[in-house]
Amino acid sequence: GTATIVAGVLGLTTISEAVQDNQPFLAMLFETTSAFNTVGLTMNLTSNLSTLPRWLLIVLMFAGRTGPLAIASALVVRLSKSGKYRLAYEDVVVG
Repeated sequence: GTATIVAGVLGLTTISEAVQDNQPFLAMLFETTSAFNTVGLTMNLTSNLSTLPRWLLIVLMFAGRTGPLAIASALVVRLSKSGKYRLAYEDVVVG
């Protein structure tokens, strides 16, 4: 969680400086933390950002909503070709 927020803030500040958005650091930290934790609070920074920083915030919102552990486990199962992992199966009796 914390590493994702720090990486998001660094990415947001780097992209914002590259495209000349020139926003305050505290506002970018607040927006990044709010996006990752999906709380819906804002300092009206998002409306002043260009397209690329907005997409970074969207990715942070998605990662925060699904959870870093869920994303990592889904990638491990998807990328594992050795057959060490399998989906659970159960016969459910209804009625």
